[in-house]
Amino acid sequence: MKKRYAYKNDNSFGRSIVEMLGILSIIAVLSIGGIDAYSKAMEKMVIDETLQQLHFIIKNINSLFSQQHSYRGLNNRTAIQLMIVPQKMITSSKTIHHPSGGEVKIRAVSRGNGFVIVYNHLLRHVCAKIASEATNFGDGNLKYLMISPTGYDLPRSFPISLDNGEYRRSELPLAYDKAAADCSCPFDTCGIALFFQ
Repeated sequence: MKKRYAYKNDNSFGRSIVEMLGILSIIAVLSIGGIDAYSKAMEKMVIDETLQQLHFIIKNINSLFSQQHSYRGLNNRTAIQLMIVPQKMITSSKTIHHPSGGEVKIRAVSRGNGFVIVYNHLLRHVCAKIASEATNFGDGNLKYLMISPTGYDLPRSFPISLDNGEYRRSELPLAYDKAAADCSCPFDTCGIALFFQ
């Protein structure tokens, strides 16, 4: 008697298309979650780095000018020469940029009686964080905070009258929601000016 062998189609070593699509969909979901977590971590890093650099600049200006009665002569060039700004922010002999890529401007105002630090082209969430934590800067010598949807040229004096988005020291700190509303600038073009005396 002849033995008959039945052909057995055993696919146990391979995967079906349905199984492969399931695996790919799981990988896609995990990747999206990873990208979201990465972008949030990068946002937090930019905010933290911007705040640290701003604290560093203000602390150095206050330290270097503490024995003087004037901030006369303070500008980007002297801030770079006196190492007031972190090296990482310096892009040329008179140009300073913050972590979001926009320009930072420093100048003495009101005949040297105070100084202003201007951050232009800020991301919305960075602008809001600076505005909501403004009273933590400068050991209490912050006089005004101004937020602009289009950025600032360097002012030569303290503001005479305050418009929308401009605050006196007594009106600070801003609640984060209020700061976020003021910093809702189109295309991340916010500018923020901090006046110190």
